Amino acid sequence: MKRFAAMLLTLGLVVQTVFSGAVTVHAQETDKDASKYVTLGGEWHFKLYRTYSRMFQYFPYGMVDVTWEDSDAAQLPSASSWQSWEVVSMPSDNTATGGLLELERPSGDEVVEADAANEPSEENVSDVTDESSENENTNNEGVSEETDGTADSGAKEDADGTKETTGESEAAEIEAKDSESAAESEAKESEPASESEASAEYASTENESDVKTEAEISSREVQMLQAPEDGDDISKKLLPSWSEAWVCRNFTLPADFTSDENVTLLLGIIDDLDVVYINGHLVAGSGFKDGNGSKTLNISPTGGFDYSADTPAENKVMFEKSYWEVQREYSIPSKYLNQGGTNEICIRLYNNNGYGGFYSGNNYAICGNDMAVRALKGLPVNKTESEALNNVVEKQKAALAAGDIEAYAATISEDYHNDADSKADKVAEIQAMMDQYSNISVTDEQTAVYTDDEGNYWYSALRTIKGVRRDQSESPENDISFAPGGVETIQSGSVEICYAVVGGNALERGNWSRCYSTSYDSGLFGKKLSYSIYLPTDYYTNPDRKYPVVYLLHGINSSSSSFVKVDGIAGFMDDQINSGNITEMIVVMPDSGKNAFYKDTDLNPSKTDETGPWRTHLTDEIRSEVETNYRTLNDAKFRGLTGISMGGFGSVSVGSLFPELYSSVASHMGAVTDEALGYLKGLTPEQLKAYDFYLDCGLQDTMVQYQWTVNAHEYLDSMGKEHGYDLRDGGHNSAFYMAGMPYSMKMHSDHFLKNGLFEAEKTGESVTFDKNTKGENHKNLQLPMKLNGNVVVSIDGLGENDYQVVDDHIILLKDWLAGLGADSEITVHLYSGKNYTFGVKLTDTTQIPESKDPSETKDPSETKDPSETKDPSETKDPSETKNPSETKAPTNSGKPSKTDAVKTGDTVNLYVIFAVFTGSVILAAAMMFVIVRKKRYNKK
Repeated sequence: MKRFAAMLLTLGLVVQTVFSGAVTVHAQETDKDASKYVTLGGEWHFKLYRTYSRMFQYFPYGMVDVTWEDSDAAQLPSASSWQSWEVVSMPSDNTATGGLLELERPSGDEVVEADAANEPSEENVSDVTDESSENENTNNEGVSEETDGTADSGAKEDADGTKETTGESEAAEIEAKDSESAAESEAKESEPASESEASAEYASTENESDVKTEAEISSREVQMLQAPEDGDDISKKLLPSWSEAWVCRNFTLPADFTSDENVTLLLGIIDDLDVVYINGHLVAGSGFKDGNGSKTLNISPTGGFDYSADTPAENKVMFEKSYWEVQREYSIPSKYLNQGGTNEICIRLYNNNGYGGFYSGNNYAICGNDMAVRALKGLPVNKTESEALNNVVEKQKAALAAGDIEAYAATISEDYHNDADSKADKVAEIQAMMDQYSNISVTDEQTAVYTDDEGNYWYSALRTIKGVRRDQSESPENDISFAPGGVETIQSGSVEICYAVVGGNALERGNWSRCYSTSYDSGLFGKKLSYSIYLPTDYYTNPDRKYPVVYLLHGINSSSSSFVKVDGIAGFMDDQINSGNITEMIVVMPDSGKNAFYKDTDLNPSKTDETGPWRTHLTDEIRSEVETNYRTLNDAKFRGLTGISMGGFGSVSVGSLFPELYSSVASHMGAVTDEALGYLKGLTPEQLKAYDFYLDCGLQDTMVQYQWTVNAHEYLDSMGKEHGYDLRDGGHNSAFYMAGMPYSMKMHSDHFLKNGLFEAEKTGESVTFDKNTKGENHKNLQLPMKLNGNVVVSIDGLGENDYQVVDDHIILLKDWLAGLGADSEITVHLYSGKNYTFGVKLTDTTQIPESKDPSETKDPSETKDPSETKDPSETKDPSETKNPSETKAPTNSGKPSKTDAVKTGDTVNLYVIFAVFTGSVILAAAMMFVIVRKKRYNKK
């Protein structure tokens, strides 16, 4: 049974688990127009105002100094100021960065000043600039409660897959030196502290002994975190690592844009942190916490961070984490908007590592109503009404109130699929809620019903579920939060529930998502662990088929979310499959230790992101979880690994250490250190034959040494092992690895096909075997099917010595066929999950003559005697009875018989001759009888 918390999600099918974007805070709709939104992508005015010596994560160590600053530009700018700044396009059209801004300006680029033609007139912006000046020194005026943490909730991908986007580097840029040892090189790849470690390090900053000092950090770590030493002028920098910058622009709203209290601001994915101002008001932000560890927007008017010991904990502004893979969705008070006029948005961009700014392929817009949000997210917007749907919703509410699980189960479709849940899972989770609560009530507000393109109904509402806790004795021991007898809120939030109406009846069918995140209970770590999964296009519609699996391993300080939300893995895989580049496969993306390098180490419960049995987690626990719950081909020939950066170390090392589990390995910009190469060299030449590989790296990659990839390539070459390999221009970001992903996935696909994965073609229904040893069909027989390379798993009733797989077909061996006593059927099972049934017919030509030549006619003695064709006792007329002397069988004297000319088996002609002969005898006897009687009469 899945966790109780998951039950709450499946109960409501929270929007977050169905479509991209965090949970929307719905507003009362006064305008049904879904076009009420204004896009914010395009030209922005840009200003870099601060750079640091090391990455933001290490501020608590007291090691990060400001290396350059324009203190005047750090203040929230007025419109007249920012309109004179250079202009950049965000997201950019640079596919090499995935839409992010460059670290440095390309050679020869000059600062582009704002085009006066694009500037708003003074009268259009006067209201905005005045208000901006009035409020520029406020810290958090007008910040709604909803903004704190909305970005952290993240968002699931659209049910049908999001558009492919690209990512960024995972950690500090490292100048890798060939002279360093393998151990030093590996340490450079990993950041010395994970997110959880950083949290532990400075959770209590008032205790000086808890703060790690520079003296306590190794020289190798200091080098790794140090800003590059170069003589470049700051004017050559665009958005370097460890920096802050402004981006500002105007947007115009129609007079009837909204009458709602709040509107929704969609800012896609921003790398890494952001602080958002609308018309001078601080309204949203992501990536900051205070000294107590709580999220905060108590940002200084000049930005930056505040770790000082004399600042109260609640007023500290500290780095929380990078939000480079999290969708931004903020609720903004509409009172700050200038409807019917020009508005200003300014964003502080904090770039932690690598490129920064806006990722391409996402929504950047301000939305006046919920319908506009739905339209941008790809949610159905065709509003309708359905009595059948209303009826089933009421049935579900009544079943919950009554605690009637059978009645609730009757409202769920048999083919229900909602992320990882089947109907059985859903019913089990509802039962778990009923076991803990009685008097369950469901209240829905702002309800609406929509139809999608497939004719399904989507029920949208703000739902609150309450219940009364059952007896304390039923609660977990020592759970002080479990208080029986009181009414509690079980769930509160936005829901999108999909129903299908068939024959006037509606049933809940689920979202049928094929790319989602889920979790399981980890025995290795004693807690919930998560993973994301992509299912191929026909997974639900072809329930008998099994699929090969690729495990896609994330890089340092990342997670599976980067593949789902940033890279759009669902859309990418669908496109690759639909185009025919690759075969259908499952892709599993584990959330492994953020800098554990897929190794097994002693577990430190406070540092699980870097310690623990993460290798066993991959090879055993996650694999078992996936193979138990999904239709996978559980064979090394159909199981592959692809790793990104740190994941490249994982894929090469784990893939080489476990040849009984994996046989195809890919590394993108991987940390294929000497240690990883050593594992690869541990494969015997015979084992190496079973593998396929793909390796790539960027020539401008400053986080890993591309020479590591070259070394692995040269070793495989020396072993005569063909493999995919690409050393090309590019840095350390998801734009680079996504450009190589089509080639690595094709490598896996070709490997699976070569090992026997494909559909078979049935060309007939049966075969015939002759029991006659001299017969033409007394031989090995080929089944009427073409395998197209598909390996057979088994054939019902046959052992491994009863058939053979030869090239593209199956041979039934005659020794087995000869043992059959009657016609039979056999069923062939393929790795793909397909089953084919054939008939095996028996014949025996022993009793059938092989020729019709007269010379081969049977001996006359074998011809049936006419007298034997009818029992004399059955003759009705006594006068027709034959004389015994006349029915004597012909002797075998060598003389021709009267029947010699009659062919054996020609019984019709034999009967005619016999009848004529008998009739003549009777007629002659009758005539003799008459003559004799006449003579006697005359004598008298």
